[in-house]
Amino acid sequence: MKARIKKLKDVDKTDILPVTHAKAVYVNNDSTLDKALEHIKSDIENIDLSAEKVNLNSTNLKSKTVKEGMEELFTFADNGKKNWVDVVGSPLSTGDSFSTLKSKTQTLKNTFASNLTSKQQPSNSNESLNNLINKVANISIGKKFATATRTIEPTESQTLIEIRGLSFTPSKVIVFADINSSWGKLLETLILSNDYNSSIYEVCTVSCTTGTRTGAAHYTTNYIVDKGFDVDMQHLFCDARYGGELRYWAFE
Repeated sequence: MKARIKKLKDVDKTDILPVTHAKAVYVNNDSTLDKALEHIKSDIENIDLSAEKVNLNSTNLKSKTVKEGMEELFTFADNGKKNWVDVVGSPLSTGDSFSTLKSKTQTLKNTFASNLTSKQQPSNSNESLNNLINKVANISIGKKFATATRTIEPTESQTLIEIRGLSFTPSKVIVFADINSSWGKLLETLILSNDYNSSIYEVCTVSCTTGTRTGAAHYTTNYIVDKGFDVDMQHLFCDARYGGELRYWAFE
C-alpha cells in the first residue's frame, strides 16, 4: 500500500509547496542545480563590458564600439571649439569650456552693441551678430570725398566725360587736366560747384614752346548730377585732341 502524502495548508487555506534543496536537484545527469547556478554566476562575472568590447549601434555615429563612439564625440566637440575660437579669436581660447566660450562671446557682443549706440546707432546686445554688423555701414564719418584718375582719349576732346558711381552727390569738384598738345604739356584746373549753379574754369599752360600762358572763364552751367558729375571737354581752353590725363577730387 502506497503512502499518501498529505498536502499542507497555510492559514489562508493555500497549499504549502515543498522546498527542495538545490544540491538535491539535478539539471542533468552530471550536475546539480547549485553547481549550474555557480557556473552561471561565474559566466556573468567574466563578461567583458569594457568600452572597446561593447558594440555600438547608432545612426548618428560612424563608430562600431562604445570606445570609438566616445572618441568620435570628443573629436567632434574639440573641433567645434577650435572652429569657434578660430573665427572669433582673442579673448576666446581652445582651453575654454563651452560655457566660457559662450560668456566671452556674449561680452564681445555687449561691447559691440555699446560702441554702435555711442555712434548714434541704437543697438541691443540681444540682436543677432548680423544685425549689429549691418549697422556699421550706417555710422556717419562726416563729409565724404572721392578721388580718381582716368585717361583722356583723343576721341574725347569734344565730348562730355561722365563720372558716375560715387557714394554721394558732390557739392564741389576740383578737376585737374593734364593735356597733351602740339604746344607741349597743358595743365588746366576746373572747379565745379552746385552751390551757385555754376562752373568756374581756370587755365594755366606751362612747358610750351611759346612760353607760359594763363587765362580764366566762368560758366553758369551746373555739371554736378546725382552721385557724379560731368566734364565738358568743349569748355577747356586746351584742345585735348592728343589725349591726356584727368584727375578729380569730389567733396560731399
